[in-house]
Amino acid sequence: MIDIMRANVTLLALLFLTVPVLAQKQQNQADDASTTSFLSHVTIPKGSSGEDVVCILCSAEVQGRLTGDLVLIGGNAEITGSVDGDVVVVGGWILTRGDIGGEAFALGGSITREAGAQIKGESESFPWFHLPGQRSFHAAGVLCLIGFLLLLVFFAGLLWKRERSERLADRLTRRWWLALLVGVAVWFGYFEYLDEIETGSEVLGILLLILVLVLLIATWFGFYGMAWAVGRRVSQAVGWKTRLAGALILAVALLVPVLGLAILCLIFTIGLGAGLLFTWPAVRTAKPVAIEPSAQEIP
Repeated sequence: MIDIMRANVTLLALLFLTVPVLAQKQQNQADDASTTSFLSHVTIPKGSSGEDVVCILCSAEVQGRLTGDLVLIGGNAEITGSVDGDVVVVGGWILTRGDIGGEAFALGGSITREAGAQIKGESESFPWFHLPGQRSFHAAGVLCLIGFLLLLVFFAGLLWKRERSERLADRLTRRWWLALLVGVAVWFGYFEYLDEIETGSEVLGILLLILVLVLLIATWFGFYGMAWAVGRRVSQAVGWKTRLAGALILAVALLVPVLGLAILCLIFTIGLGAGLLFTWPAVRTAKPVAIEPSAQEIP
């Protein structure tokens, strides 16, 4: 379980931290060459070939032939030629009119195989998943994403009273920049230290699991504070209506194509920092201070 959680955390952090330095390298008519593209549509024209194609937050159209694999994150795959290897799409759909020699996997969309097309390997799709920032929308995925965020806010609201929620939102509103810095520092610590730790010891594995759970809970509470802070800025209502409005606004922001993934990483980082910094001060209840009567008030 630790490895799965660390893999998910690593993916989100890599996408957030490497976006400014990703170098785009696109080749439309290259023989036996790999293509890596970011935010730019990739086309393998008819009559040309390539080895592997990796496309991040962009779509790809294969009219010719790929001798390797086709991997897309946040885009759609359209195949009219052939792909000898696997086709993996996270946050999009697969439409093939040609042949796929390996497996076809779509997380966040469906797989459509038109007449005459072949998929020699296994074919599996999960349209109920929606990757923030993906270019296509599937009703099941959108509903699941919104429902998941609402559930997070709902269950957090059961644990937090209104006064504590207000204190958490106040601190987050005033010091969001500090929460962002702490979140980035935690990412840095993860890549600098935790990523190098081998979990061969059972005790160490349990400790790392507890640490991951603490960070996830902190992120959860931080996200709840963000939903409350955003909700009360746009709604005059109080209580659950404020939480609902904030959660819906954040959910809509995550649905924005391309920018949604950056917004997710930003929310995840600020939420982590806010949860670590502001949870205990918000929960702690100030003790009433007894005011002693002055000498003049003593009868």
